[in-house]
Amino acid sequence: EMLKKASIGVGIVGEEGSQAASAADYVISQFRYLSPLVLNHGSLCFDRLSKVILYFFYKNIVAVFINVLFIFWSGFSGTSIFEKWTLSLFNVVFTALLPLAVGILDQKCPRRQLLLEPRLYADGQRSR
Repeated sequence: EMLKKASIGVGIVGEEGSQAASAADYVISQFRYLSPLVLNHGSLCFDRLSKVILYFFYKNIVAVFINVLFIFWSGFSGTSIFEKWTLSLFNVVFTALLPLAVGILDQKCPRRQLLLEPRLYADGQRSR
């Protein structure tokens, strides 16, 4: 019941059985793996997700700003600087490829350092 109400459920497989593990989002075999899961995975996901969200805002602001500048330059003629296929390609390339690269390659600090200094996890909560 507790795993179903939580945002993310972590089940620990043990002598009691595997009922909790079948309802969990993440399954670990020992309790000592909980700290690396929370500190490493939680910190990296929070950091990467915040970067990707900011990137989406900046990407769309740039696209709209270019259109606004072109509206003034064209004398409010109603034409667009971009063709429809260009906008589709722009969104595919800059919406799919860059967040994928950030998710794979970006790391705030080494995983071992996150485990040794849990205060680094709090920096994300304070928006630093």
